[in-house]
Amino acid sequence: MVEKLIIFVVLNILINCSLILLQEKDNKAKEEQSIQKTKEEIDAWQKYATPSKEHELIAKVVGKWDAEVKMWSNIIREHL
Repeated sequence: MVEKLIIFVVLNILINCSLILLQEKDNKAKEEQSIQKTKEEIDAWQKYATPSKEHELIAKVVGKWDAEVKMWSNIIREHL
């Protein structure tokens, strides 16, 4: 009877340890996927924020501009 109890306890410990190891492995895999996703997001944002050909076109007109602007606070009242 004692031998069966010892075998039961040992098997129970082995099964529980196996389940814990599998869970840790799964958690590690999820963490690695999350890290990879974060790296991909960072790369995408960096690519988005990098000046492109359009910026070269706009650079041609960079400088100081003088403009005369007229504004109305309420266009309907002004014209009545």
